[in-house]
Amino acid sequence: MDNGVSEGEIRADLAYYFLQFTAIGNYWNQPVFFGGTKADGTSEINELSFLALDVYNKMGIYNPKIQIKVGENTPKEFVMKALDMIRRGNNSIVLVSDECMQRALMNIGVTREQAKLCNVTGCYEYSIQGSICYGMNYVNLIKPLEFALHRGCDGITGEFVSIKTPDCYPTFDDLYREYKRQLCFIIDRVMETVNAFEDYLAIVNPQSMLSATYPSCLEAGKDALAGGAVRNDSIMLFGYLANLADSMAAIRHFVYDTKSITLNKLVEILDSNFEGNEIWQRNLYQYPEKYGNNKPFPDEIAADIVKFLTSYVCGRPNSKVRGGTWNCSFHVARQSYDQGRLTMATPDGRRRGEELSKNISPSMGQARNGVTAAILSATKIDAGSFTGDACLDVALLPSATTGDDGLEAMYALLMTYFRKGGHAMHINVFDANMLREAQKRPEKYQDLQIRVCGWNVLFNNISREEQDAFIKQAEALA
Repeated sequence: MDNGVSEGEIRADLAYYFLQFTAIGNYWNQPVFFGGTKADGTSEINELSFLALDVYNKMGIYNPKIQIKVGENTPKEFVMKALDMIRRGNNSIVLVSDECMQRALMNIGVTREQAKLCNVTGCYEYSIQGSICYGMNYVNLIKPLEFALHRGCDGITGEFVSIKTPDCYPTFDDLYREYKRQLCFIIDRVMETVNAFEDYLAIVNPQSMLSATYPSCLEAGKDALAGGAVRNDSIMLFGYLANLADSMAAIRHFVYDTKSITLNKLVEILDSNFEGNEIWQRNLYQYPEKYGNNKPFPDEIAADIVKFLTSYVCGRPNSKVRGGTWNCSFHVARQSYDQGRLTMATPDGRRRGEELSKNISPSMGQARNGVTAAILSATKIDAGSFTGDACLDVALLPSATTGDDGLEAMYALLMTYFRKGGHAMHINVFDANMLREAQKRPEKYQDLQIRVCGWNVLFNNISREEQDAFIKQAEALA
């Protein structure tokens, strides 16, 4: 090119760079992001960005994971290239809204210039340059409901672990208020525990090399985790918003509105894991008022809980040593399975031990009205009220993405989501028959990629339980 380096040499260097990430073998993948906004308002995407994406595409790898900042200034051609890669099976790409991230950061006092230059890190988290954020907890949003329904006891173990509850709940609003009280109790205990631990982070896990790259650390003579970074935030990770919204909707309908069952009887059925009450399990599971289908009440619950959490958590001080604040995130990683095993049957029809919902997405198999309805539900949440992630997981049938029209439809869905205030979207393109065949004959599908919950894996490398969950999701698309 202009400086005497050929395009072939640049491609070779990029391929070598990407291979170094692949060689690390990190299960969660290494993040690399493209895009953003320059000081003059134009896009950071340039010729080298296209070249790098093309090299990655031809390599057929799934690590590093690629994050792309998308805004109105992002060249459509670049976004379409990424979407075309996704529909052809390269699911390592996640798309994040540049506008949403800038708005959220400026809401906490960050300058516009800092917000424009923010980094995308982890799965789809973001922060200003020179900051360091940690999430050391996963708060199960279903557990406070268990406590409220069991006099402060865990629904699985029966152990008293929370605070005493009222003897009864005459109205749905009474139950909902107690749910929030139990939730606050959990949050306070989590903060107390994490703050105490984070006092020792810089001793247990010093960030010597990272700190050497931060001017603020060098000026202060402090490790990034000891208050040397520009921002030192802690992230409260919340999960299973859809299960909570669906459960609350079912309780209000069956217990309080139609009085089809008493609350005590419903709790008894949940405690039995629906044994001998399979009809009730089916009624609860098939009840159509589910989050992710643009239904008013469950969507209202989801939006209200997010608003409640952000107002209760965001801005509270974290460890004295770190000298930062707390923030909210709605990202669950693998905890939807791990915590699902520790969670009793729920009023949305989910059985004890089954997986819980991911990110701000509908529960598996419950997005019955299509991706447009899921977008309408998810964007009722104010993703700009917190500087943590809020990703919508989208599944599309291959038949819906074929040809020029299919690609344009993918682009329209993405931009609609972002223009309505959404933060992040990752997309899987598959059908149930293909996934079932991949289970039966894995040797034929050794390169089949799945975007899980912030990272990318080969379908053959996830558990049978996780494979079944994706098949269930694909079946809902039919």
